[in-house]
Amino acid sequence: QIEAAAGEFGDAFIETEIGSYNYLGFPTEVAPFDNPDIRKALSMAVDREAINQAIFAGTRAPPTGFAPSLAPGATECANTTYDPEMAKELFDAAGGIDGPVEVFFNSGGGHEEWLQAVANQWQQNLGIGDVTFTGQEFAPYLDVLQSDEGVTGPYRLGWLWDAPTAENFLSPLFLSSSSDNYSRYVNEDFDAAIVEFKGAADEESGFPALATAQEILCEDMPVAAHGPQDEDVVAVPIDLESEAQRFDGAFLAKKTRGCRLVGRAGLGRKWRTGPAEAFHRNGKSADLVRGNSH
Repeated sequence: QIEAAAGEFGDAFIETEIGSYNYLGFPTEVAPFDNPDIRKALSMAVDREAINQAIFAGTRAPPTGFAPSLAPGATECANTTYDPEMAKELFDAAGGIDGPVEVFFNSGGGHEEWLQAVANQWQQNLGIGDVTFTGQEFAPYLDVLQSDEGVTGPYRLGWLWDAPTAENFLSPLFLSSSSDNYSRYVNEDFDAAIVEFKGAADEESGFPALATAQEILCEDMPVAAHGPQDEDVVAVPIDLESEAQRFDGAFLAKKTRGCRLVGRAGLGRKWRTGPAEAFHRNGKSADLVRGNSH
């Protein structure tokens, strides 16, 4: 569908970096995912670029850390790099995983294919015998993540920034006091680094503290970031006097002159230039909201 859209819309088809990513979180209080080396192994065993090419036609640059690379203050984490030999070594030394791995995700969001690819690579590179999937609609799925019991295996979520800074990923997802910290990750040194960043005179002078926070995360690996860092949009002429319309995702299969979406939060750019606006590849609403993404 991506390749077809590029051919159909020509110069109107745009690939752009965005302030969001998918991730697989680990329940850090549940064995064996309470072991950082198991979490590192599960991250390094996955060839994100191969998944990008095979499933997303090369349009989803894999993330390299805990915030998108375009976010000011973002740093890279070596444990997001594909290294199956090191992954297997860490995995075996940590005792591996007995029994099946259950992966939790929100169904209906188009995540099945890339999650299956991740599972295949876990099986191939780590020797995990069985990976099962439990999918739910997004609202009840969040209820499970927010419950006292949580989940017992890796879970898929995404995060969309509402401010162009790496901190807008780090604080919500990893501070011990955050209600969006579904991995139940706790590290006092990480919390202290975020406090130091927030107390800095300006953002740039706080970047060393932010780098320290990301170094701690890289050592602990409470989540493994996956794509996308990029998104495809189509600039479509519209009648600015007409009423806004919304489409259900099928607009890529046909030319439209329709919907008026005002843009996605935190992209650091204006979508509209003159009589054109940009629209999401999947046609979904671009309401200015922050946080967990479908």
